[in-house]
Amino acid sequence: MGKAYPQKKVELEQYEADINEISQNYGPCFYTYHKMFSAKAAAAIVEHNIVINWSKVDDKLLNLVTHNVQSRACAHCGEFDHTSKFCEKAKHGIPTLSQGATHIRNTDKRGRPVSYIAGAELCNNYNYGTCYRRECKLMHACSQCGSSGHGMKTFGLAKQQTKQPRSNNENAKLDKLSNLSKASQTEMTKANI
Repeated sequence: MGKAYPQKKVELEQYEADINEISQNYGPCFYTYHKMFSAKAAAAIVEHNIVINWSKVDDKLLNLVTHNVQSRACAHCGEFDHTSKFCEKAKHGIPTLSQGATHIRNTDKRGRPVSYIAGAELCNNYNYGTCYRRECKLMHACSQCGSSGHGMKTFGLAKQQTKQPRSNNENAKLDKLSNLSKASQTEMTKANI
């Protein structure tokens, strides 16, 4: 696909990663999502001459396809390589994800660094453009600048599209937010020691 459409290589690679994640989480639903998404993209081009960005997950379509489908993640640890029945953590009495410990994490389950703003944990899936949760409990804000209008993955694009310089008031707000975040992280780190 990358050879046929080199200008869309990054977009299509992200789509492939999204399809793989949907497959891993929900099994055969990925194929229904793929068929419906590609049909929607084709119809948009034919009927309205609108090109759909394949790197963006269609949340409404994904929710429609995965509605009432149990995620394949282990209820104890959140991993996909085993069922809850065979989880080592369950055998050794380690608390499940739902019981949740209140400690501060440095990395998420995929090894990505966890960021906080004013004590609230940022959603890494949102920052990498892959949050599918209807009601995500984590903060949806860019881990680079703190904006809620985009994730870290699209930070550069948002920065290029926003050619107007920030006012002193906006810069002061961002500095204050950044300082709050740093102070919160320092306090949380001290609390864990």
